[in-house]
Amino acid sequence: MKKKVKIVIGGTFYGDYFGEVDERPGYFFGKPKGQGTLKTKEGTYVGEVQLGGLPCGKGTFNYLDGSKYTGDFKSGVWSGKGNLTFDDGEGYVGEFKKGKPHGFGKDYDAKGNIIYEGQHEKGNFHGKGIFISKEVKFVGELKKNKFYEGEVTNKNTGEKHIYKKGKVIKVIRVN
Repeated sequence: MKKKVKIVIGGTFYGDYFGEVDERPGYFFGKPKGQGTLKTKEGTYVGEVQLGGLPCGKGTFNYLDGSKYTGDFKSGVWSGKGNLTFDDGEGYVGEFKKGKPHGFGKDYDAKGNIIYEGQHEKGNFHGKGIFISKEVKFVGELKKNKFYEGEVTNKNTGEKHIYKKGKVIKVIRVN
């Protein structure tokens, strides 16, 4: 059965829901559960919801600022595999945990060029990966968005900087 329901969480209005509801008699009767559409002050979500109306499972959230997330949700936040695209065309595709990139993924620019491919932790480049900009390419390990161990190559000059424990230990100049 499909129904329109107002979602209130912790005494605060969360959004309007239209979709499947629980049909079990008692406390759960009429509460959002299954497939539906949820309109909140942040945007519109279409997909699976857990009992009570929070996004849980597979779905798409179109945000009012123009960004869009398609993928897995858990208790209302991005969790699992997903694709996040910002209004300017930049984005991330990969694993999420507690609403942030966490695990393996790829960050890309507005033209679709990969700027980072590798491990993420709590939204940061963290672990083994490849970072690419117009000027440099880094291959190695990053910690909290900083080069930690690996090699940075300047694309224009060919000069290489070797990193160990976050510091440049060697510079190789090309003539």
